[in-house]
Amino acid sequence: MTFIQYILLAFSGCLFVFSAFLIHKNNKGQRAYATLCLVFSVALVIVASLKLIKEITIEGFLTVKTHVPTLAELAKSDKVEQSREEVSISEEPIFLAAQERPEEKRSAVDFLLLATNSWKTKEPTIGISFANQGLAANSTNIRVKASLQNRLGALYEDIGAETQAFQYYKKAICTDPGFFLPYNNLGNVLKNRGKLVEAEQAYRDAIELEPKHSFAHNNLGTLLFLDPERLVEAEQAYRTAIAHYPKYVDPLYNLGNLLLDQKRFSEAEQAYRKATELDSKDAALYLNLGTVLAVQRKLADAEQAYRKVIELDIKDASAHNNLGNVLVEQDKLADAEMAYRRAIELDSEFVNAYRNLVDLLKIQGRLAEAQILDEELNSFQ
Repeated sequence: MTFIQYILLAFSGCLFVFSAFLIHKNNKGQRAYATLCLVFSVALVIVASLKLIKEITIEGFLTVKTHVPTLAELAKSDKVEQSREEVSISEEPIFLAAQERPEEKRSAVDFLLLATNSWKTKEPTIGISFANQGLAANSTNIRVKASLQNRLGALYEDIGAETQAFQYYKKAICTDPGFFLPYNNLGNVLKNRGKLVEAEQAYRDAIELEPKHSFAHNNLGTLLFLDPERLVEAEQAYRTAIAHYPKYVDPLYNLGNLLLDQKRFSEAEQAYRKATELDSKDAALYLNLGTVLAVQRKLADAEQAYRKVIELDIKDASAHNNLGNVLVEQDKLADAEMAYRRAIELDSEFVNAYRNLVDLLKIQGRLAEAQILDEELNSFQ
């Protein structure tokens, strides 16, 4: 309350006391004056308490004031929205405040943060509910509204509702054409639908709005990689994504695949090794690393890579088969046989594993066993 409001309330109080005194004296000549003073004192109270009066609804009940985010909170929420999916926000002070705030006092930004956390923790149904509540809060900030629509798109995409996802990405772009995130997400949906020209344009729109958006560069690279005539562009897109975000594993893996296809084995090995340094739990990275090492005759390293794949995913038949190959090259025939048999056990129709085992048995002079396997192989070819 301001100083002026205090003065008005004090003066209205004095008038009220004075009018009450006149009424108490029961002087007919002064009743009109007393009434006037009473009315005037009430008016002053209303003026002084205008902010409070505004919070009174037509029905006469007080409305609940929602939290009004500061500029710093808006900036922080925008940064959170742009963070990678696996980056947790559960310990962020701005998220914790939104979580602790009573539902009826939450702002659109609060619901956006809650929806984003649900997306990151793989709880799309809960996230959709939060995002819809955020939109119902009718934020006047177009970036917040567009972020809620974009988040809804991602949540719907997670549950396989691609049509709804597409619609919300388009709505987000319509709400805030300068917001780069929904363009990238829209590009992914368009790519999945086979609309590659439109998808490329969406990725390029995202990059134009945010040139350092590594995800859009990587996604553009995967799209360009589909065209054998545009591999140079694809490589550049991957390298740009890595330059802007050196800890981003996906473009390193994709770059490794492109270089492997082009038989640039040393460069491919470097890309895969950097990727494994960043993510030591992804079996696919080690599987491809093993392949590029085997091609370069780095057999011991290749064996180590394939054993790492098996450690991470013991049911990967390809890893067992590939391990068998490098073991044969190192003359570790007994171990190689075990690897091939394990591959066949995991995939009873794994043709290459059968053939490799047959060849191994023939090398060892175990022709009868090799013939039996040959017959098994012919039975399902």
